[in-house]
Amino acid sequence: MEKGILVYIPCHIDFDDAVNQGESLRLEFARITAKEKDKYQELYLVLSVNAFNPSNEQIDKANKIFDEVIHYPNSYLADVNISQGFLVALQHDYELFWLLSANDKLKEGTLERILEEFSYDETLDLVILDQKGPAHTVSVNDMELINGLISGVVYRTNRTRQFFNTAPFFPWTGWSHLAVLVACIRGNNELRIKAIREEMFSQASQVISHNGLKYVHSFYGLLVQNVLFLENQREVKKYLRGFVRQNFFLMHLYSQRDSSSFGKVPLINPLHYMSWNSLLAESILKSQTPINYVFYLLMKKIPFERLQNIIFFQSIHRYITEKNQSKFK
Repeated sequence: MEKGILVYIPCHIDFDDAVNQGESLRLEFARITAKEKDKYQELYLVLSVNAFNPSNEQIDKANKIFDEVIHYPNSYLADVNISQGFLVALQHDYELFWLLSANDKLKEGTLERILEEFSYDETLDLVILDQKGPAHTVSVNDMELINGLISGVVYRTNRTRQFFNTAPFFPWTGWSHLAVLVACIRGNNELRIKAIREEMFSQASQVISHNGLKYVHSFYGLLVQNVLFLENQREVKKYLRGFVRQNFFLMHLYSQRDSSSFGKVPLINPLHYMSWNSLLAESILKSQTPINYVFYLLMKKIPFERLQNIIFFQSIHRYITEKNQSKFK
């Protein structure tokens, strides 16, 4: 096994952001190795470009920074490009693996902090970045302390790589990286993690109406995927009730894009990306928790997103969310 870290950065039209991300990592790694030459052997960078044709100048720059540039010029499902990172990791044999978003802007020193944590504690399986709770080192047997951010998990591969082949089965949900983590935890019974509370990267702000168009598949896909991993009917029903109550204010936002499209567009359509996830999710809600499903249908009618800037609504939303999070853990 190579004593180093493989960083895989998937990108689309954010090609320049991805190249800048790689360049920043190169510069930081050079600073780290200048101080401790023998401690960290290699930084291996992989750029995977999906449905974007960079100029010759852009390609030349990328080739100078990245060890490997994979180019899919035609439309390649975005979530497939993300999950592909785990297969690339399997093609190599590096001790550490990081799936890094092109547009999560890293804070200075993030790479060094990650390498230091793994070097300090050789029993760690994961380093969790941007943890919202307290910083801690602990063994976990569920996902409660692991965030869902693509860039938020760095793997030590000796106990996790055998489960990376889970990823290709779940890109349609939008959460293949979480499926890998669940498989890792179950396959090992537990994982030892170091959670870092300090902000290690910042995410680009999103216009909420755009989220309603871009992330419909992952909103409903999360529900479907989590149900697939639950072990009994009681857990399924509890989870479904919690999902609706915690996300009631998003139901209208994520139900509008495909509301009149079913049966009228091809199954694979970029404008209705993975539209069947909402059908699957609603079928599960209806069959498993009928009363909860009726509440869901009512919430779909109310455009809560238009109230997001009203302080009174923000207070109610925060109160209900916190109450339900404690109830449905």
